[in-house]
Amino acid sequence: MGWKDWPYWLKGGVIAVGIIILVIVFLVPFGESDLLGVGSVHSSGGGPYWMLPFLPGFILVLIFNPSTKPLGYFLFYGTPLILYFLIGAVIGWIVGKIKSKNI
Repeated sequence: MGWKDWPYWLKGGVIAVGIIILVIVFLVPFGESDLLGVGSVHSSGGGPYWMLPFLPGFILVLIFNPSTKPLGYFLFYGTPLILYFLIGAVIGWIVGKIKSKNI
């Protein structure tokens, strides 16, 4: 099943996750953090902008204050990726609905 055979919602989700991974790759080197990303917001000139892609996970870590590191890692790194996939999937679904109409 090639890319052209994928439904629009799946394409949208994959594209959104791909974009956010690229943003992370370009922003994270400008900031310093501990492994969970909540211990240090000091940066080497880039400001706290490196945390923007992780903002949903950062908020969840602050709210739930996980006692185990695996849960903290999932909340900080996994939850934003799932959220961005869902946002991309909804956008892809809408695009698919618009394209399927013969206007």
